Amino acid sequence: MFSQHQFSDSESIITHCRPHRGIKFQAKTSFDTGNNNDRIQNMDLRKTRIKKLTGSCIAAVIGAIIAASVLGASVVYGEGEHAVRLSDPGKAVESVEEGKENVFPFIGTGAAAEAFISSDPGKAVETVEEKSKNGFRFIGTGAAAEAFISSRNKRGIRLTDEIRLCVDSLNELHEGLEEQEKAADVEKAERDSAGEGPDEIKTAEKDAAGKDTDVIQVIGNWELPLCDERALERLLEATEKAGRHLGLVMIDIRTGRGVAVNADREFYGASSIKGPFIISLAAMKPKTLEKQKNAFRAIAVNSDNGSYINLVHVYGRKYYDSWREAVNAEAPLTAGDFANLTAEDLARLWLLNYQYITENRRCGEPMGVLFETPNRSAIQPILGKKYKTQTKGGWIAESIAASADAGIVYAGEHPYIIAVVSDYPSDLKKLEPYVELMERIHTEMADNRLSRKRAREYERQ
Repeated sequence: MFSQHQFSDSESIITHCRPHRGIKFQAKTSFDTGNNNDRIQNMDLRKTRIKKLTGSCIAAVIGAIIAASVLGASVVYGEGEHAVRLSDPGKAVESVEEGKENVFPFIGTGAAAEAFISSDPGKAVETVEEKSKNGFRFIGTGAAAEAFISSRNKRGIRLTDEIRLCVDSLNELHEGLEEQEKAADVEKAERDSAGEGPDEIKTAEKDAAGKDTDVIQVIGNWELPLCDERALERLLEATEKAGRHLGLVMIDIRTGRGVAVNADREFYGASSIKGPFIISLAAMKPKTLEKQKNAFRAIAVNSDNGSYINLVHVYGRKYYDSWREAVNAEAPLTAGDFANLTAEDLARLWLLNYQYITENRRCGEPMGVLFETPNRSAIQPILGKKYKTQTKGGWIAESIAASADAGIVYAGEHPYIIAVVSDYPSDLKKLEPYVELMERIHTEMADNRLSRKRAREYERQ
């Protein structure tokens, strides 16, 4: 019928064909197939060989994947925006808690190492289910689901070194304020036990709560010049005489140093929360950059309430919640979709906004541009001619009074965050003197010296 040599030639042609469903392969041969039975038998034989070849290819691919896992190659679990890329999934664990039935292999090395709870770390995963406010994500489904503990912050948010430095500085500030509150509580208890009169106790309670006193603090390791401290005190006295209150944080992004006034005092943030909300949405759900670009512009420039409320209802609060949790900010959205917050909260949120805007050139930069020309602001009119600024203010004078503004000031090599919140009724101009003073203080702080002009002013005072 045909020689072995002829069959080998036909086989070599077949092996270079890529099998595809629905296509019948007919290899060219150099022999005469006059007999119909021989032709059918020949085709059946070739089909069998193609099936074997296909099986071998699949086995080779699976073997390559397993080998890559064993050798520490990068493996992707899940699909699309839920995909998780793990480096070195087969890495052995040196420090596993004794007595645990589960296996805790480390994936990756150093600061990027991630612990994977699984009896089968190399197992292929079809889906990734994000479960987590507590940082746990479940890989797989049903009984086979495996919990993945990531070294990343919520939803994979990683902080750069300079943003981490600033967050740590604010954490120290917050801890200091908490210690002061505890000390005030102790002092109040001592006065109560000493039997002071009702009027004296009432005054002490106001002071302890910080309602009638302003707390000025420095952030980081530096000293606020006395002349600047007195200038700040004069502004606060004017605010107090007007029967209003104010909180403020200014922090240099490069050094983590700054100034805070009543940093932990809570105010109604009004529309100032819209900036962090839409930036968190754009950062964590990039498709909204195109889909909601008109809404983003309307909110950033005109503070459009309708567009903002619609976004909250369509996309929910999970992206914003992850954003604020990544930098230890409070300020959850209330039932009315806005937030009660502190100057510290706003500063933390804008630190993460800065990271996204500056680190993500393709998406973050265009998003930041929207905040450069707001219709109303306390920061942009004062500093916008000197620097690029990106801010979002808030104001209301109805059932509750509030004026607030916060954002980024790109002051050369030392950009900084400023956040001012108050109970002034819809009057951002009342915040402008504080913005001016914070700019002067920041310039001196960044230069690490007190200017001669300011020194002479101090001498006259």
